[in-house]
Formats: sequence, structure tokens, C-alpha cells
Amino acid sequence: PLQCVALQLQCTHWRIPSWTIRSPSVCPRSWVARSGGHLAAWDALARLEEKRATGAGREVYARLLALRARDIEANLHYSLYLFENDRPDDAFRHLEEQADRGAQPAVALDQIAALRLRRGETKKARATIDRLAEEFPGHPRTELAKSRMALVEKRYDDAAGGLRRYLEREETAEGRKLLAVAELRRRNVPAATAAIDRALQLAKDPE
Repeated sequence: PLQCVALQLQCTHWRIPSWTIRSPSVCPRSWVARSGGHLAAWDALARLEEKRATGAGREVYARLLALRARDIEANLHYSLYLFENDRPDDAFRHLEEQADRGAQPAVALDQIAALRLRRGETKKARATIDRLAEEFPGHPRTELAKSRMALVEKRYDDAAGGLRRYLEREETAEGRKLLAVAELRRRNVPAATAAIDRALQLAKDPE
């Protein structure tokens, strides 16, 4: 089926075990049931289901969160699905719940700030970052959120410095991508190239 072909392409990109590609009996629903550790597979299935019927992707994430309710990454993926499928209010509501009662509130707050910036809601993003700085002054995600804001405000030296401090404590593909942007704005092409190369390497194995 077409769904299987699409998921197989996802498997190849994310280096998901080859048995999933060789076995014609493994389709999206049964695959995620067997290999729940790969969030990329859940995302792929949600996108396919969403194309089939509007809102169907939400049921996929409901199953994921039933298995991994306390997993912040699973919750972030769900919030991003909501955000990118024209449900920003639901996305922010879910993230606020994670910030108030979840296992990693600082990570949830950072995601709120990032999505606010994507919507051009600078004041709301800054208010979230202020909350991060007050409640979690030493958390690496506070540094990341501040650096993201510095990029938006074109304070590229501050952004690059903050991102390097962040990456010393927590290396993520997003952090490297943002550093690449900051270095490119500073016209430091070699540093930008190195950052994006590392971001691509990290993105191949996000978990």
C-alpha cells in the first residue's frame, strides 16, 4: 500500500531498523505498535492519517501519549502537530499543562516561547522567557530561549554566545541549526557550515 511505501521512506531517512522495510506485512499502524521508541514513525503515521481525514492525526498522538504520557519529547511532537495543523490554541494549552504539571516544565516553556516567535507574538514570547529565567535560571533551555530571542532581535553576537553555552550542556539539532543562523548573520561562514553539518548529523538520530 502507498502508506507502507511512505513509511519505508521515513524509515530510510531516520535509519529505522531494516526489517521494517523488508517485511511487506509491516504497515504504519502495526509498525508503530512494535517500535514505539521512534517518534519519527509516529509523526509519519500522523501525517498520513491527517491526509486521510482532518483531525485523524490527533488519534495517533493520543495512542502515543497513552504509552508515553510523561515523555516530554512525545508531548512536544504532539504540540507541534497541533500547531502546524491550525490548532495553535490547543497546542499552547497542551504545553501550558506540561509547564504546570509535566515532568520537564522548562522544556515546555521553551517550546511555548519558540512557537510564539513563529507566530510573531514577540511580547508573549518574551513573557514566557521571563518566566523561564525566573523559575529555571540555570536550565539550559532558558539559555536556548534567550538566544532564540536574541536572533529575532538581530543581536547575533549575543545569540551565538548563548547558543554555544547552551550546546556545551545540551546538544540538539535545533541548537546547532540556530547557531548556524547566528554565525551566518555574523558572516562567519566556516562556523555556520560546521554547525549545520552537525545539525544534520544529529537530526538523523534524534533519539
